[in-house]
Formats: sequence, C-alpha cells, structure tokens
Amino acid sequence: MSGALTSVDLVNFYAARCYTIGRQLELTTEELFDEALIMAKHCDEERALAIANKTQDNLPFLHGIPISVKELYFMKGKLSTVGLAMNNQRSKIDGVAVQPLLEAGAIPLIRGNVSQAALSIHSTNHIWGTC
Repeated sequence: MSGALTSVDLVNFYAARCYTIGRQLELTTEELFDEALIMAKHCDEERALAIANKTQDNLPFLHGIPISVKELYFMKGKLSTVGLAMNNQRSKIDGVAVQPLLEAGAIPLIRGNVSQAALSIHSTNHIWGTC
C-alpha cells in the first residue's frame, strides 16, 4: 500500500455514504462514526510507523479497513436486538464472529439492519424499519 489513501479517508468516505444512503434506506441501526474515526487515526499512525520501519508486512490483514457488522452479531457495548424490542441489552463482549475481524485490524463503521429474529432474507423489523 502506497499510503496515498488513509484509513481516515476511507472512514470519512464511507461514513458520508452511510449517513445519507444508509439512513435513507434504513440500512443502519447504529452509526459508529466517531469511534471509527479514532480507530482510523490510530491505524494511520501505526501504518506510518510501520512504513518508516519497513515492517508494514507485519500489519494485520484488515488493518484500517472500515466494515459493517450486522446487528445480530455481538459487539461489546452495542445493541444486538436482532430486530426484537425485547432484546435491548448491550453486549458485554465481542462475539466470535466479530473478534477475528477486530484482531485482523478492521474498523467497525456501522451496525447493519437485519430481519426480525434473522428469519428472512428481507431486512424488516419494527425497531429499525425495512431496508
């Protein structure tokens, strides 16, 4: 990677799309833009240091890449309602599907809408709407 495009650039670009298109189409449940920007700045600093030390090959596979995490997967401190109003607790842990992505350096940008109880391929529920 040449460093011409930073993680901050990626987060800002995709956050803008999520802010407009994601909201308009009810694709998102939680927006993690502020947290993602902090993580992106940290990733850019790590990448700059790794490039200076010629150790960029040691960076994790998804280092600094923003991702969407479906709302049914547990993320520490985030809701995982699966479209059900009774599931209103925030997770105390990162789930087994999310943990490897974080370890690989991915930056969670948004939580994605899912069907009620994840029982359909069409994402519709009474909490987050129909996307």
